[in-house]
Amino acid sequence: MWHEERVYRHQNFLETKFLVISGPSGGGKTTLCTELIQALKPSRVLIKHTNRALRPCEKNGVDYYFVDSYWFNKSIRKKTLLAYADRYNNLYALSLNEVILAVNHNELSIFVLDVHLALKFKATYKGAILVFVGPAKGIEIKNRLLSRGDHSDEVKSRIEIVDEEMTMRSEFDLSFITPCDVHDMVEDVRQTLINVGLFI
Repeated sequence: MWHEERVYRHQNFLETKFLVISGPSGGGKTTLCTELIQALKPSRVLIKHTNRALRPCEKNGVDYYFVDSYWFNKSIRKKTLLAYADRYNNLYALSLNEVILAVNHNELSIFVLDVHLALKFKATYKGAILVFVGPAKGIEIKNRLLSRGDHSDEVKSRIEIVDEEMTMRSEFDLSFITPCDVHDMVEDVRQTLINVGLFI
């Protein structure tokens, strides 16, 4: 679901820069986002909410805001979420408050979104730069997902839609295929973003 009216009416919305990192699970988008934060020093990092369990490697308020289903139900009812989706039997959302804080200060913002939500965001805010990050052929996605703490049933669901999501990369502004070590790609992505004028 998508609720953009409250933000879209804001006078600074079209002046705010958004860098959206997206792609299939296991492609390295979260790692890339984390490293770009250090390399590009954006003014604000937008953090999503989820009701899934915290993984061993994650921190609340850093990777996600981890909340319960009651919080989601209340937020959906009050329309305080800019975007939300049910993925792999868990809810994920970007709150209006996170985006409005960035818009109020006309800040550069970077965040990770599901492929479908990223394209929906772009339809609303055409100035956003969408970066697609996909896994290279031969990379064992299953082992990547299991190593970060995903349950086996969730891993199966995520793998089943990788091919579908890979076909959507042509709809993104920039597309990268991650090598075995995503850290090796960070400088290439950073330089490309500078070349297109998003960062100086």
